[in-house]
Amino acid sequence: NNYLNDVLDRHTGIPLSLSIVFMEVATRVGFDVEGVGFPGHFLVKHETEDGDIIIDPFNKGELLDEDDCRKRLDAMFGGNVEYSPRMLESASRRSMCARLLLNLKEIYLKANDYPRALAQVDRLLLVTPDDAEEIRDRGMISYRLECYSAAVADLSRYLEIQPQAGDSKEIRETLRMLWQLESRLN
Repeated sequence: NNYLNDVLDRHTGIPLSLSIVFMEVATRVGFDVEGVGFPGHFLVKHETEDGDIIIDPFNKGELLDEDDCRKRLDAMFGGNVEYSPRMLESASRRSMCARLLLNLKEIYLKANDYPRALAQVDRLLLVTPDDAEEIRDRGMISYRLECYSAAVADLSRYLEIQPQAGDSKEIRETLRMLWQLESRLN
């Protein structure tokens, strides 16, 4: 559902992939739309002088207004996420690409497919090179793949970027263990 070639072949996908297809088709017919990184459910919008037309390609092109988006947010997150008009701002192509790669990364991590998860993190870091959390995740995936030098480099860089991160104590402990492991292997 994340691979556009499969989405086109199977005529099914997730909100983000269907929105990307919708955007491309709309562009080809001269209808200007932009992606909207709405939390939990990607949308598209067409800007007019009278306001934005919000479209949900996943739900057969359903038209939404701001109130509909509030209700969806409450339904998805049980009222635990406060709505903000900023949630309907246009998403950059870079952020759309990152969101798609994050989806793939999560799928591969859940399946314990660390080589593929690592490939997605590498791609994410091409899109967002200074993303500290992705650097940390690449380090942890490298550790699971027993690529200890790469793990040390990324986890050390993570702590340089985020020395006061909430998980800094655990990362420092992991680094100590990795240094001991490396010294035994050498």
